[in-house]
Amino acid sequence: KDEELFNRANWNIIRDFSSDYKSREFKYLLDNVEIFNNLYTADSVNSKIKTILINSGQNIIYKKELKEEEYTKFKNEIKNIKFANIEEILFRTDLAYYNKKEDWKKYFNLAVEQGDKFYNGVNEFNEISWSIYENSDDIKVIQKAAEWMKKALVGNENKEWAAHDTYASLLFKLKKYEESKTEATKAIEIAKAAGVSEDDYKPTLELIEKIGKIK
Repeated sequence: KDEELFNRANWNIIRDFSSDYKSREFKYLLDNVEIFNNLYTADSVNSKIKTILINSGQNIIYKKELKEEEYTKFKNEIKNIKFANIEEILFRTDLAYYNKKEDWKKYFNLAVEQGDKFYNGVNEFNEISWSIYENSDDIKVIQKAAEWMKKALVGNENKEWAAHDTYASLLFKLKKYEESKTEATKAIEIAKAAGVSEDDYKPTLELIEKIGKIK
């Protein structure tokens, strides 16, 4: 029965296994979100709602054959849901959609426009910034990615060698060669200290070589 979905055992099942935004359980969760919040904390309930919506969108996007009308229908169905994180969900699913289509212009424009609101943590900034490095020659977009990496590395200066490598690569594209060399050298030092295979940071070594030749 519907009212039995509030039980701890049934909430555990919804939390751990529910994945379809069209399911009866998900709709009941949305309709009674305040009750679930009071019983099982707003953080866990919001996290589950967010996960289901993002995964539902990505399940449509990453099918073998992407059907644009199916994704459009999904967006129209969820954009009016009364949920605090719906704007972020639309942002992340749109990014996935543009990524699948390899529409890099729209992908990066959206990232630059809304990324400051929704990106969180050095790994997430590193992922989008590396994608920008590999796929964009738009100076404004590259500058934005470099800003993100500079900010993301605060407090992580001696932990994330790959993030320093990304920052170095972006600085190289911006022709800031001395700064690029400094970050690349730091990336290699951290990688060596962490026991990372030289094969993994070989491109960083090659970047330093390229900088040397430019001088």
